[in-house]
Amino acid sequence: MAGAVPAARNLLHHPALREQLAGSDFLQAFNRDGDVVPGARYTVVATRYDEMVVPCRSQFLLGPGVDNVLLQDVCPLDTSEHWAPALADPVTFHLVTQRARPGSCHADHLRDGW
Repeated sequence: MAGAVPAARNLLHHPALREQLAGSDFLQAFNRDGDVVPGARYTVVATRYDEMVVPCRSQFLLGPGVDNVLLQDVCPLDTSEHWAPALADPVTFHLVTQRARPGSCHADHLRDGW
């Protein structure tokens, strides 16, 4: 365990990892014109248990046409972490389906187990 901290510091020598740090020059340039394109609709589904993006709400976009959803606000018992929402989480599936095809999914489906 004693070698874990120096090993983690060595990871920061990789340019792609440094670019992902909050406040990096890359992220500041990337976000200079804002998060969204006018006229487009966005849905961001984040999870409180994300172990890779911390704090989890830093995934949310700012601007018009944005619907930021914290998974646990919809289903408090959902313990999905970083990868599960995209790969296998039924609540996320229904949230995305509902927004892609309005009227195709309703909150009752989530409560009733679909």
